[in-house]
Amino acid sequence: MVGGYVSDGPEARERYERSDPSRFTEHWSTPHLIIHSEKDYRLTMADGLAAFNTLQIRGVESELLNFPDENHFVLNPENSLVWHTTVFSWINPRVGLPRYQPQHKDDEGVIQDPPPAPLGLSGSTLGFRTKRNA
Repeated sequence: MVGGYVSDGPEARERYERSDPSRFTEHWSTPHLIIHSEKDYRLTMADGLAAFNTLQIRGVESELLNFPDENHFVLNPENSLVWHTTVFSWINPRVGLPRYQPQHKDDEGVIQDPPPAPLGLSGSTLGFRTKRNA
């Protein structure tokens, strides 16, 4: 927290500029999963896209998951399922676990593995994935 608003004066502006993450993008090398919601008033969609585009330009492995119909919190149950599936699918391979695949029971109660979800528009969610190496 920078302690106030940028418009509070030169001292507040200086504190903000010292902690502005965009000043340090040349050091970004860790894979990133960026999850953004278009109705989030805390951060504009431009902020999420700027971070994602910076990662892409730098060749950093990155993924963007966007929820056009959510705010800061993902409240829609279907979107929550997509959020959790995406997060676990992103984290698991990076911590030595197999890629997460949700399981579903058929009408007879037998567990069935669903096919991987297609990338792109899925319900109200738009995702972009890259596996680029720097």
